[in-house]
Amino acid sequence: VIDVGINNTWISHDDDREFTCSSSEKTFIAHYQSLSDKGNRRIIGYLCENSGDVYSSENLPKDIDKNGLVKLVRKNKLVGDVHFDEAKLVAGYLTPVPGGVGPMTIAVLLQNTYNSAKLMYS
Repeated sequence: VIDVGINNTWISHDDDREFTCSSSEKTFIAHYQSLSDKGNRRIIGYLCENSGDVYSSENLPKDIDKNGLVKLVRKNKLVGDVHFDEAKLVAGYLTPVPGGVGPMTIAVLLQNTYNSAKLMYS
């Protein structure tokens, strides 16, 4: 798993926010400017290429949005953060998020705000 930013890492882990992974799962936290450095780009490319062949060499991450969305560009067209046809053969679950990660982030923030208010006023 390559998460961009600490917020996305929290969302992708358990509700208790412990960063625990199975022995075969590792989480890498990347800054949104990570790909501007050629060395970092090679490392991230290697990680993508060796993550169960979900990513091919032609659709490695090209740009990372400041909000945490990994963008893949092919022939000047935004194609999303994963190659669906390849990923569905490998992934146990594949859940595309309509509109990117923004709506999920908002949903989690609203849920956390509600839970905090409930605790504070009960």
